[in-house]
Amino acid sequence: MPQASSGVWSSGNVLVVPPLEAVWLTGSELQLQEGRGCLSFEVKADNDATVLLKQQSGSRRWQHLTAKGGGRGAAAAVDGQQAPAQGSPVEQNYTVILGSHRNSCLKFEKDGELCCMVPTSPEARLSATCFSKYWINYNAGCISVGAGEPGEGLCYSWTDPEPIPSIRFAGLSAWDKHVGYRNLRMHPALAQLPPSPALEQHHIEGPSAHQQPQQGLPGDAPPAQHGKAPPSLLECCQAALLRSFSPSGVCDLLQVADCLSPVADGLRSQAIEFAAAQLSAVVTEDLLGFCSLSTATLEEILCSQSLDCAEKCVFDAVMKWAGYGCEVADASSAGHPMQAQLAQRGAISMQDKRHVRALTASERLASSRFQLRRAPGCTELLYLYDGDRNGVCWHLGTACGTQPWVNPVLAGRLAVRASSPACRSTDPKALAGHGFARCNFAGPRMEGGQLSSWWVLDLGAGHRLICNHYTLRHDGSTDFLRSWVLQGSNDGSSWSDLRRHISDRTIRMPGQYASWPLSSHAAAVPYRFFRLLLVGPNPEAANQHHVCLSFWELYGFLYNSKQQQTAATDDAPTSAA
Repeated sequence: MPQASSGVWSSGNVLVVPPLEAVWLTGSELQLQEGRGCLSFEVKADNDATVLLKQQSGSRRWQHLTAKGGGRGAAAAVDGQQAPAQGSPVEQNYTVILGSHRNSCLKFEKDGELCCMVPTSPEARLSATCFSKYWINYNAGCISVGAGEPGEGLCYSWTDPEPIPSIRFAGLSAWDKHVGYRNLRMHPALAQLPPSPALEQHHIEGPSAHQQPQQGLPGDAPPAQHGKAPPSLLECCQAALLRSFSPSGVCDLLQVADCLSPVADGLRSQAIEFAAAQLSAVVTEDLLGFCSLSTATLEEILCSQSLDCAEKCVFDAVMKWAGYGCEVADASSAGHPMQAQLAQRGAISMQDKRHVRALTASERLASSRFQLRRAPGCTELLYLYDGDRNGVCWHLGTACGTQPWVNPVLAGRLAVRASSPACRSTDPKALAGHGFARCNFAGPRMEGGQLSSWWVLDLGAGHRLICNHYTLRHDGSTDFLRSWVLQGSNDGSSWSDLRRHISDRTIRMPGQYASWPLSSHAAAVPYRFFRLLLVGPNPEAANQHHVCLSFWELYGFLYNSKQQQTAATDDAPTSAA
């Protein structure tokens, strides 16, 4: 996958949707049933995370406009289909936009017409630095949006007085920037919702706006009109259980929570984190309960970032669990009781560029065998698109998201070196910046009797990165890279190959971005130093031994050692030559 900047693509369990594209949840597990359903997901974006609700799926673009005489979209055709007559709707749909108007409000649209806008809903504002949980509930024309687990954190509820019949499919889209989605799951429609907060501040626009901010779904009893509604019995029970978590009882709680899904999903998530953090104690104090956990629950515990114990302890726990029954061997069979549990936890697979389905039980088991287990202190730096602000250079430039960005080389938070001395045409700090360098190259030097050209990026003694993606941007010259290798090291002298490129013709234009994933065994190791080394002359270039770059960014899992960060200054990144 040399380029990931065009078209919908997936990275692990993350679905990346480019601007104005649409991807459809067509798997049977992700469809609305009888016009009802609750879609939960996590999203990471600067603005305009868009969910479409339609009777049919398949449009490649965000098709939501009405076809009126001479109006926008009047002659539009969707994927080769004949456009409807003037005055008729183009694929009737609802559109819910989180973080609209520069991430300032929540919007509801019907057939491209604004029906409701909520500018005072901070819960509906997106985060560009981390994934946030949301849910959208649809029930016969009533659309409710909330933040957190399904049923929690209601942002707003809007009802269409003339509902579109037979809504079946949900789609994910974006407006002007890439949006990352993950952990997609379709629940049954929620039966009861809490009242919407700060109702008097909501601003409504549009001819068909008919809101029910303080009501639940149709058929529910309205909440009390005075004061704050008392907590439900379920909420009281969950709060009591949260206060009483213990290694000897958490396994029993997880088995009960599985049976109450999705009502107790919030409680279940916190129990998973507790069990992962206390794995040794759980196995010791409640071995019978631990061995009774489902395959899906054990998988989530082992993949949790809260899991922080010796590998031998993890191995012993898994062996004890596997010896209790035959769930691992039998879970891929169609009749196994764990199959439904495995299918409902939000993993996805792309059928093509526009359709998504949930993973089968056997696919989830196969993929989970090779998932990287990360320590609790690491930060995930997820690649979304070329030139995004998610990589390690940007992250360190903002002091791990705590300050406005400055060039991390100038701030002393990382270092970049070249094989040739720094000069006007060899500017190491340019590679960590976001400007465009028209002429910036690493020239050759003699090493071991041979010409060697390279760039080296040093994260410093306090950081290590498991790199799973990297991006390059060529400078303004025509000396394009063709044969090079990305390497990692922890001492700056012995190097491991992470990805080799031989006669790679991806870069063909001055100023072009290009990105590549890393999947080798060596790429699963955290490194401090990274090197781009030319391994063959660039045959079409005027300067065949130049490594011409304007920008270099790395992605993956960043480990931060606070003790190492406060070490002596001689352990800091070496300054650019």
